Amino acid sequence: MRAYKDTISFDGVSGPGVIVDFEKSWRLLFWMKLWAGASQWDLGNDLWITNEWMEVNSIEDSRWFEPMMDIEARYSRLDILESGDARARVHWHYAPCNPEYMLFNGNTTADEYYTVHPDGIAVRKLVGWPGNESDYGGNPNFWELGEFIMSYPGRRRAFESGASRETLMKQRERKAREILETERWFTIQDIGGDEIVYSWPMPSPRRAVCSEHPEIADFNAYIMVEHLKDRPDHFVIIPHNKALYPYRPSDWPPAFTHSPGCHEDHPQFLLWAGVNTTPVSYGFCYTPFERPPRPTVWNMLTGATEDSSPAHMSEIAASWLNRATIQITSEGPPRQLRLAYMGYRYSERAYRIDKGKIPGDKVSFVMSPTEWNVGAWAGYKKLPEDFGKIKVINPAFIIKDWGSSTVSVRLDGEVLDASEYRWQMTQDNLIMWLDRDVEEDTEFEITP
Repeated sequence: MRAYKDTISFDGVSGPGVIVDFEKSWRLLFWMKLWAGASQWDLGNDLWITNEWMEVNSIEDSRWFEPMMDIEARYSRLDILESGDARARVHWHYAPCNPEYMLFNGNTTADEYYTVHPDGIAVRKLVGWPGNESDYGGNPNFWELGEFIMSYPGRRRAFESGASRETLMKQRERKAREILETERWFTIQDIGGDEIVYSWPMPSPRRAVCSEHPEIADFNAYIMVEHLKDRPDHFVIIPHNKALYPYRPSDWPPAFTHSPGCHEDHPQFLLWAGVNTTPVSYGFCYTPFERPPRPTVWNMLTGATEDSSPAHMSEIAASWLNRATIQITSEGPPRQLRLAYMGYRYSERAYRIDKGKIPGDKVSFVMSPTEWNVGAWAGYKKLPEDFGKIKVINPAFIIKDWGSSTVSVRLDGEVLDASEYRWQMTQDNLIMWLDRDVEEDTEFEITP
């Protein structure tokens, strides 16, 4: 896989951007033209879906403060932090502005870091910097972090042509019937398999998901999937954990009084209505005046898959959120070896080991899948008893101070073929991604 800068063309428009290619039927793009650098999942057959961005709305300005208003990309910047066989990392800096390029409260900005592995799945780490420099815009109505916005040829031209709303809706309806699995278009499930299914068109009027499904307050995670025809399905996974995804329960603003919600302690999801091809919005909160601290960090898992069955999506979410244990087995002083395992980094979907604390060349450890750790999740519901230990899907490792330009890997004594793992060096750190799943205690031995 690799990440590289190139000119990207779509719907008759060309402009600079970044392409992350992991040799799948889908790609991850970042496009400066029209979208000011926003991420786009290119799902093939002329369909893009963006995860959107951080945006804010003010009671004093009927327009949005968002990077899509930054037509000239005055505030946006794209940087490739890593590009190699094992992973790519892309940084997008932007500022939510209004059409006059004014920033909410003077200096509201955001940084997004996408860590992408060869399975075509990325962690989206969003760092928000709510403004504190001026009172421009007054108090916020809400802080939104994402939507599912589709792009396809003809949509932009229809908007720019000044077509009537009726014409635009008819075009959107035709396209939706062409690309959406209309009977099972959008699903929200938790890791235990409880699932909410929406068909297309969506119910009207707009409403909070919890107003009809208060049971989502007990979900361990929110696995959202768009089910598409003749393409991989796009997904976003949000943890029900304020340490990874901060939120506040919402008192919905006046525009949403038809949907008061359940007022329970969970992240907020607002459905779109009718023939829209955007199913849902989600964010920090939808309560006027509330604002996140400066800074606040949110983590989401996103990508595409050719197997969007509830069982497989549960495995992907659980593997990311329920870390395995790592026991260093290399020889050396016990305390020093304990310090060698640095922990699991959710924002990069990777286990970290400090090679500098391990004597000798070899790094050896045992990875042990664990059962769902309810205590770490503030008492949210247990998984079904037959769920068992959480399989580790395609584990990735960061080994600090590797100190070599070669790598060999054994699993339980078996030498892996070079095709079974990917690796790269970033500064003096080894980044390794395994093209295998770990379902039971497994001994790793990594040598130069």
